[in-house]
Amino acid sequence: MSGKLDLQKVTTYDFVQPSQDILIEIRNITQTTQATNNVYQDLHNVLEVIKTLQRKIEDLDK
Repeated sequence: MSGKLDLQKVTTYDFVQPSQDILIEIRNITQTTQATNNVYQDLHNVLEVIKTLQRKIEDLDK
């Protein structure tokens, strides 16, 4: 992943919005250019966001 995810931005996602909008926003946050973007990179980025959110939730539960 090129950029560091900003938790403040990640946690403000509206997951009801169309998935393409979410992917575009993740691409912007991770600084993934359209030239190098592909479905596998998108999936990796989405999974990293999910892992980050899970860790944040676990930290809040402590």
